[in-house]
Amino acid sequence: MIVALIIMAGVSSYVTILSTQKRNSSLSKHYSIGQNVNINDVSLNVESLRYDIRGSASNQLKSGYQYLITTVVLTNNLASNFEMMPLLYFYIKDGQGNIYNVSVADIYGEQLTGPILPGESVREEIAFEVPINVDKPTLYFQRGTPDHAVVAFDLFK
Repeated sequence: MIVALIIMAGVSSYVTILSTQKRNSSLSKHYSIGQNVNINDVSLNVESLRYDIRGSASNQLKSGYQYLITTVVLTNNLASNFEMMPLLYFYIKDGQGNIYNVSVADIYGEQLTGPILPGESVREEIAFEVPINVDKPTLYFQRGTPDHAVVAFDLFK
């Protein structure tokens, strides 16, 4: 019985190490604006980015901050619906490692949270509130589970 527990613990540790290595190797993949990237069961393209310093009556920017707004196209390559959740799947990390989550901003279209049918694409803007002098912003896409790849789009030149 003790031998069986030791074997199970060893297998569990090995699987954890492999999972961590897989995630860490995915983190090393950086792409540029305009590149189309296949990520398991979806395709993602960051078409463009823009900055906006205008808030609105309901969405005031913090002093010294601006909106970094990305336009992304996400295509569902699954045989079933893909649940799009920008708030959970996207974030910005700057050159110092600071994280910026999806923010509410005045954007040109609506933001989808919900299903994308098989074979369909969604083009939408996703906004982040970042410092005006943000250094080396990078957009990350991660489905939120350990077995899904993490990809990064460098938003700087």
